[in-house]
Amino acid sequence: MATNIPNSDYIADFEVQENPLEKNQQLQHFFFRIIPFWPLIVLAIALGTLTGYLFLRYSINIYQVKARVVVNDDSQQKSANLQEIIKLDTRNLSSELEREIEIIRSTDMLKKVVSHLQLNVSYSQQGNIKKGQAYNNLPVKLELQYPDSIRSAVGGEVKIVGNHINFNGKLYPVDTLITSYFGNIRWHINEHYRGAMGTEKWLVTVQPVSSTARAIKGALSVTPISKQSSIVDIGYVDAFPDRAVLILNTLISVYGSSLVDYKSRIYENTQRFLDGRLNLISDELTGVEKKMEAYKTTEHIVDLSEEGSMYLNKLRQADTRIAEIEV
Repeated sequence: MATNIPNSDYIADFEVQENPLEKNQQLQHFFFRIIPFWPLIVLAIALGTLTGYLFLRYSINIYQVKARVVVNDDSQQKSANLQEIIKLDTRNLSSELEREIEIIRSTDMLKKVVSHLQLNVSYSQQGNIKKGQAYNNLPVKLELQYPDSIRSAVGGEVKIVGNHINFNGKLYPVDTLITSYFGNIRWHINEHYRGAMGTEKWLVTVQPVSSTARAIKGALSVTPISKQSSIVDIGYVDAFPDRAVLILNTLISVYGSSLVDYKSRIYENTQRFLDGRLNLISDELTGVEKKMEAYKTTEHIVDLSEEGSMYLNKLRQADTRIAEIEV
C-alpha cells in the first residue's frame, strides 16, 4: 500500500503556543515542593549575610603605593641627541639597571630604613575575636636607642599606670632613657590618644631589624619602566597607606645618601691613590737628581750650558769696564 508523502515545500509552519494555565501550574508545583524546606533556605540566607558581615568587618584593607625614581646608571647619562645620532652599545644597560635594583631591594638598605623609622616596633590591639595592628592612633610609643641591638623578638601587654608604663609586669618611667633587658629604651605617652586605654588591651612587639627588613622586602617591588631606561617604579603594599608612603620616601632618601657616600668614597680612594703615586714619583725623581749630582761631582763633569753662560757674563762685565776706562 503506497502512502502519499506531501512535498516538504508545501509543509506549513505551525506555532507552538504555551498555555499560561500550564505555566502557572508548574510554578505552583515548584513552590509547593520547596515550602517544606523554608527553614533551611532562611538559615542559608542568614549564614550568608553573617559571613559577609564578618568578612567585611574583620578583613584588612591592603593599599599599594608607588614612586618613580631615576637610579644611578652612569651609562644612561649620555646625551639623548648623541644616542640618536650614533648607535650606542646598549647591551650593558640592563645589567647596570639590575645591579641598581638589587641595591634598592638589598637587605642592608632596608635595614637602614627599619632602623631610621624603628619599624621593628609594632603595636596591636586585642579585640573580641582577633588582634588588629595599629599605626597612627596609639596610646603609647616605644623608642629604641639602638634598634640594631635587638637579637630576639620581645612582646607583651602594655598599660598606663599613672605616669609609668607597665610592660610585661614591669614599671618603666615615661620620657626617660633607661636600660631594660632588651636594650636602652624610652617610653612615651600620647596625650592626644582617642580611646579608652583602661578598657582596651594593647600589645607591643619588638623584633630584630633583620626580620622586619625581610618582611618589608616581601612587600616591596622594583621594576624598570623599560629595558633601556634608568627609571624604575618602586611599589610597596601595606595595610596603612601613610606608613607605606613614609617607607618609600625614606628608602629613596637612604638610597640617595648611600649613592653620595659611595661616590665620596670613590673620590677619596682615587685621590689617595693619586697622591701616593705622585709622592712615590717625586721621591724617585729626587733620588735620581741626587744621584746625578753626586756622579757629576765625582767624575768632575761640567755643565756646558752653565759654563757658557758664565763665560758670556764675564765678557759683558769686561766690556763694561773697558767702556768705563775709555770714558
